[in-house]
Amino acid sequence: ARISVQQNGVLIHDDYALKNKTGAGEKEGANPGSIKFQGHHNSVRFRNAWIQRLDLDEVKENKAPKL
Repeated sequence: ARISVQQNGVLIHDDYALKNKTGAGEKEGANPGSIKFQGHHNSVRFRNAWIQRLDLDEVKENKAPKL
């Protein structure tokens, strides 16, 4: 999987390759799934979080998403 992240308008991860799974859970694949924010019992706040649907052809071709 690959990820691009902007925080406060600053690109902090640009087409970063996630090398491993994040731990527990179902087998990973190319199927759409849910997005979850976790705080691990610490004080965490999310504001103005944008989630953008990707074009499936871009995902299959392993292209960076258009931000």
